[in-house]
Amino acid sequence: MKKFLYSFAFSILLSTSFVVQSKAQDENMYSLHAMFIHNFIKYTEWPSSVSVVTIGVVDNSEATATLIKKFGSNAKTQVKNFKNVDNIDVCQIIFIPSSSRAHLNKILEKVKGKPVLIVTEDADMIKKGASISFKVVSEKLKFQMNADAIKVSGLKVASSLTALAVN
Repeated sequence: MKKFLYSFAFSILLSTSFVVQSKAQDENMYSLHAMFIHNFIKYTEWPSSVSVVTIGVVDNSEATATLIKKFGSNAKTQVKNFKNVDNIDVCQIIFIPSSSRAHLNKILEKVKGKPVLIVTEDADMIKKGASISFKVVSEKLKFQMNADAIKVSGLKVASSLTALAVN
């Protein structure tokens, strides 16, 4: 019986460490996303009417908290978490984490023709209409770009940024 209890306790401890490790990995990945998004903002030409770039995160408090840490003190950028995508069209960048990928089509409908950059955590979502998708290549975070989606949104991205995109 003691052996069983020790074995059970060890398995709970082991599974808990994986959960903690996974959460740390998510936070680290969101930190990388935040750095990329910072550069997407920097190398995108926004309409003159945009004085503050609003980043909308679709229903993910961890990603939102990480982006707030990155942009929190920047008066030209604000970050908001949207549990419901009905009012998300007020944003200039919409970040769609993997857990919210099912909302992409509705978001595309809401922002059609508006100067909005849609950034997704999942690779190849550019094929479904996203502007930029993150993709891991050889254990390094890269990004893909959908030039047509960006053009339709009326945004202009610097060629130096476009050159860094992968297929």
